[in-house]
Amino acid sequence: MRFIREDAIYQAFVAMINKLIFGHKIVLKPLLQSLRAVNYSDNLVQMQELETKIEDNMERSQVLMSLMTKGYLEPAFF
Repeated sequence: MRFIREDAIYQAFVAMINKLIFGHKIVLKPLLQSLRAVNYSDNLVQMQELETKIEDNMERSQVLMSLMTKGYLEPAFF
């Protein structure tokens, strides 16, 4: 396995910070604006819908398991 010298990591970090400082109008400001424009409430609603669907699927799988264990449902259909 190859290793990277510590001073090379520091130089790369400093170079990246300098690029961000001089290009902050091109890189950081549009990123900040897009992050502010994100609507997290839509994501929360989608997550809640997915959670309810997961709960419904869990209930259905439990019903199927109980029907199979009681012998009402053949394993081929399960």
